[in-house]
Amino acid sequence: NEQKVVLTPEQIAAGKVEVTLPAPQDGGKIEVSATVTDVAGNTGPAGTDSATVDTTVYKGLVIEITEDANNDGYINAAELKGNDIDVRVTLPEGAAAGDTLTVSGSGNTDKVITLTPEQVKAGYVDVKFNPTGDNTDFVATASIRDAAGNSAGPVNDSARLQLSAPGKPIVTITEDANNDGFINGKELNGDIGVNVALPATAVAGDTLNVDTNGDG
Repeated sequence: NEQKVVLTPEQIAAGKVEVTLPAPQDGGKIEVSATVTDVAGNTGPAGTDSATVDTTVYKGLVIEITEDANNDGYINAAELKGNDIDVRVTLPEGAAAGDTLTVSGSGNTDKVITLTPEQVKAGYVDVKFNPTGDNTDFVATASIRDAAGNSAGPVNDSARLQLSAPGKPIVTITEDANNDGFINGKELNGDIGVNVALPATAVAGDTLNVDTNGDG
């Protein structure tokens, strides 16, 4: 495509001429050159520019805190292994080698990763973060960006670190009125009453298990 424009006084005053050109298909390259020829036929040197069309649309970026093995939103002491938190980022459709993946975790420095062909082929990237303290929320976030500026995210996942077991409840068989370890005929009045004093660490949502004679 070649366009010839006879310059007007207005264009000279503006110092520029704006033209439109057909866009190539995605992945195609456009190269533009321009020269100025005066009325005597003298042509000056060419000015050039080029650009590649990249309209990548990412689909399916996912992040998961895999340390939360049962995906219940909590990381307990049994799940926290090796004193680090494992996170997996599933790469989206459209991800390519050279794209930049940024993964962040609460209280940690962001991990900025330039994707390799091997990572793209695998379809995921695993990273590790230092854990935050007990009874804190850990949030992991991921985003991806290519050289053209197309991006996806952020997406996130979170889990609460709950590493300390609740305290011991105090169990009292109230039917044993004098607390001598025996329930006599005067004390036994129908069913046996039991009082369970909750530990100070108990919170709403905890489960109290009451077992009789160790039979579950």
